[in-house]
Amino acid sequence: MRKWPLTKITILGVGLILITALAYFGPQIRTYYTYYRYTPFLWMRRAPRTLDETVISRAPGMTLSYFGYKFEVPWVDIVKEWRDTDGRRARVLFSTGQEVSFFDPAISQRDPLVAERISGSKYDHLEAVLSSTVPGFSPFLSHQSFARQEDRVLTKGNMLEHSGATDIFRIQGLGYKGFEVSGISYNGRVDIALFDAADHQFLIGIRQMPGPPIKTTQLDINRVIQSFGPTGQERWIQDSSSLQAIFGMY
Repeated sequence: MRKWPLTKITILGVGLILITALAYFGPQIRTYYTYYRYTPFLWMRRAPRTLDETVISRAPGMTLSYFGYKFEVPWVDIVKEWRDTDGRRARVLFSTGQEVSFFDPAISQRDPLVAERISGSKYDHLEAVLSSTVPGFSPFLSHQSFARQEDRVLTKGNMLEHSGATDIFRIQGLGYKGFEVSGISYNGRVDIALFDAADHQFLIGIRQMPGPPIKTTQLDINRVIQSFGPTGQERWIQDSSSLQAIFGMY
């Protein structure tokens, strides 16, 4: 019987390995390339980073109070104050163009990774989603790990697709921690998610209405974050999946 040379056996083995690897990783590589090539949004390429600027605005302002919680804003001339028809969100519009929204904490407790049934707090799960980036999205994982990674990238996309965000920050308030999705430099819009020690979630949105030049600054946002707290008449907070997204709600 004729024996194959060792070099041919080696080449055949390497070829089989490559074919197997291509069959296993090929679809994931194509998916990864699609994400990498067609992801123009800055927030898809950025994970949360620490907010270094913590100075707050000292401009004349006022305290807003809704659903048992309060916070300060550096604006005073209210044009309109109202609640959505379903009552889940309080909104106030100022003459300088800022619209501030605060979601009822009793119905804004959605967990972004509840479908994965993994351990951890809502804060941890939101951090995992916001930390998912296309540059960190590897196709060379098991199918299960790749699918989990893709789901988190898609969840992040669903949350932020209308945000116009250019930065994502980790933030710290008085007894609260959370995240700021910021588009101040682009469209004056900011979404804030704060969590207390019991992992209750609080959502605040600030956007600049069309027309006036963008005047909102990070110092303004810092004042909102640093002043947030209960009024002493907090409503009962329960878990809820009634909100379809954490950010990008309006």
